[in-house]
Amino acid sequence: MNKPFLTCYGLWCSLGIYRGAQDFNKKYNKDYKFYLENPKSKKPEYYYIDYISSSFSGFLCYANPIILPFFVFVELKDLERKVRGIKDEKEKD
Repeated sequence: MNKPFLTCYGLWCSLGIYRGAQDFNKKYNKDYKFYLENPKSKKPEYYYIDYISSSFSGFLCYANPIILPFFVFVELKDLERKVRGIKDEKEKD
């Protein structure tokens, strides 16, 4: 394999790590916000291993060549949303 392909593939896999960590942070912030609004509820417990495993699962999803076209589509769709300034449907809730 050539060096540019491996470089691009490595950067793509690191994007998976970033997306996994970002997904974990969204979940943590949502749960903690719910806890602050409802003090009688149980405080969410998260550990560093949860953060690491979420990042690693993002890496595995992005590194898998079978589902690679799906994630390319998702990233292009996300890029278009950012360029056009469209809010995501999930963020409106």
